[in-house]
Amino acid sequence: MNFKPKSVNTEIEVGLEFFQKVIKRKSLAFVISDFISTNFKDSLLHAAHKHDVISVVIKDPREMSFPNVGLIELQDAETSEIMLVDTSSAYFRDKFSEIAKQDLNETIKIFRASQIDYIIIKTDESTVDPIIRFFKMRSKRL
Repeated sequence: MNFKPKSVNTEIEVGLEFFQKVIKRKSLAFVISDFISTNFKDSLLHAAHKHDVISVVIKDPREMSFPNVGLIELQDAETSEIMLVDTSSAYFRDKFSEIAKQDLNETIKIFRASQIDYIIIKTDESTVDPIIRFFKMRSKRL
């Protein structure tokens, strides 16, 4: 509750490493993130080896496709880098969507290869429905 982040960078691995140090008994852990990070795989695997880990991927549709709104300045929330982007370019919008889909698919591949359960929740849809579907599917499987 009193945690004050030292940076705005996403560091899923730091939270997972802390979790593993603090929680000694096998537990159910929900990792809730957009998973737009590169260094979480090893710590997620280590946590999943000892605990029942369920990854909850939060996705905003605006992160998957970009609307045509002309020239805009974008700022990276983690690096503070600012860039001018021409969103009227079909090439830019297509490339943006392609990269976003590849990133999501790579994250899902990590979960599947590691046998880590996951739920994808979209910010423009019900949060309850995917969770209910997941637990119904999981109860059938177990």
